[in-house]
Amino acid sequence: MGNVEWTTYRQRIENEFRERLLTRSGRDLALGLEALLHAETRRLKVEEIAVAIRCSDRTVRRARTALTSRGLLVVNPGFEVVGGRRQQRGNLYKLTLPGDDQ
Repeated sequence: MGNVEWTTYRQRIENEFRERLLTRSGRDLALGLEALLHAETRRLKVEEIAVAIRCSDRTVRRARTALTSRGLLVVNPGFEVVGGRRQQRGNLYKLTLPGDDQ
């Protein structure tokens, strides 16, 4: 997303919050992720996000679910093979606007 699109994203988040389609946690997570991602897709752990936006892990998970269902966030689980076993690592997060190519 370019600068104009990020402005559109912020406006969309604020509008959905005002219309009560997103909770305050959902809004804070979306805007916090925007700052963390800096317009790129990146792997993050729930704990890292919680520390960055100053909330609990559970709040991040609930807000992440809400943003995903609204089409404002895409989360792809990250796995790595360690010692012959598949282990989950940070998820890959991408902020989107409904209608974006995913």
